[in-house]
Amino acid sequence: MVEENRMINGTSVPPFPAAVGVTHLLVYDTLAPDGLVGGSPHVHFLCTEMYMVIGGHGAVQTLSTSGFCETPLEPGQIVWFTPGVIHRLINHGKLEIQIVMQNAGLPEAGDFVLTFPETILTDDQAYFDAASLSPHGAVYSSSERAAYRRRDLAVQGFIELRQRYESEGPTALERFYVQAVRLVQPKLATWRAVWERGPLATAQATGHHLVALAEGDVSFLQQGDVYTIPAPATPRRLGMCGTLGIYLPEGARRMNL
Repeated sequence: MVEENRMINGTSVPPFPAAVGVTHLLVYDTLAPDGLVGGSPHVHFLCTEMYMVIGGHGAVQTLSTSGFCETPLEPGQIVWFTPGVIHRLINHGKLEIQIVMQNAGLPEAGDFVLTFPETILTDDQAYFDAASLSPHGAVYSSSERAAYRRRDLAVQGFIELRQRYESEGPTALERFYVQAVRLVQPKLATWRAVWERGPLATAQATGHHLVALAEGDVSFLQQGDVYTIPAPATPRRLGMCGTLGIYLPEGARRMNL
């Protein structure tokens, strides 16, 4: 998660380029209720998500107002989709993805809703209980059984939503969006704060730099530096689509020491 410059050992560590989030994903390799292997279908509200496939093979199933689509995934391929696109990763074998996420920090602040059946989506407490991997409401936990149970429930709802879309068209999706947005509205103030401190502040910094360059001010160029973050360490987190290795600026090292 990248929200703002962080002080690490007295050094200011800048956000990733454009204040994006970066995550390494190993997609789940267990069977869902429909006999397919993969992750939990879900949707984001404010974040465009990009997959950079670095190993294995699979596909991403998507559902939007344009209909259902399945896009094959193979090493070297890049796929991205915008907010509102319901997506589900399918693992055909050792699928490994580097994820780049817009508005870093928002997914971890809850910018997602899983495609649970309508009976759960319409009940706030039922959704919270089903989406959490622990009694305390944690998004991550060490319980694979809980992660797979959540995945299976999301797949069940995704199948039902696809069937409703086939019979009702975009009306079925609109109803899902309305139900999903109601669940996340209490989080909007938190999301705004993350956005203002991270992506907005980063874009505004570029504006300040443009003004400085126009005035011949090179002082910000003299503050340039190089940083590196090692590969995510174990234990990995159990996420919606697989095990996650999250790159955090807190782990950055300044190279020019």
